[in-house]
Amino acid sequence: MRVVIFTNGDYKDEAFYREVLKGGDFIICTDGGGNYLRRWGIRPNLIVGDMDSISPEALEGFKRDGVDVRIFPKDKDYTDTHLAVIEALKLSPSEVLILGGIGTRLDHILGNLHLLFFLFKRSVKARLLNEFYEARVISQGESSFEIWGDKVSILPLTQEVEFEGSEGLRWPLYNLTLRLENPIGISNEPTSPNFKVKVKRGVAFLFQVKEG
Repeated sequence: MRVVIFTNGDYKDEAFYREVLKGGDFIICTDGGGNYLRRWGIRPNLIVGDMDSISPEALEGFKRDGVDVRIFPKDKDYTDTHLAVIEALKLSPSEVLILGGIGTRLDHILGNLHLLFFLFKRSVKARLLNEFYEARVISQGESSFEIWGDKVSILPLTQEVEFEGSEGLRWPLYNLTLRLENPIGISNEPTSPNFKVKVKRGVAFLFQVKEG
């Protein structure tokens, strides 16, 4: 099961998000994200959050439609997106896709990236995605990816990440060690429709970035 989490954010490319949402088996909406879904005529399976940013009209409309709405206190330990991830895990998903989550608050962006690690530690495949960026966690072993963007960046999550090699990248990763304090894995470039990365040791973020 693929669970799509639709966070509060700024969604300019409606067609892009509609297409991604169509691929979800279960849609969890966080708070203000419901304003967009209501406008687009898309019904989520679940809405979670403290409801401080969704409009009363959108919230009441979803309630009338029978959408499961779970309201949490504003003063809480977890962000709305974290709450959505916890709910997603209850469904035993094969993949969790977090849409949006890359806004103007750096602390929220970093928190959402760490939710990818939270899911990784629970053996759930996960991505953070908007129309310009895709982020995921990679670890020991060989991983293959379809080209999604113009640039590929890799940043360590552990103190060191050792690579055995790569295929389809302009600057190969053979016997490369990335260190947390020395972020030299930014702005690599794919050279074929698919690329591979082989990690010997450690955990890292892999980003694909669309330019322009």
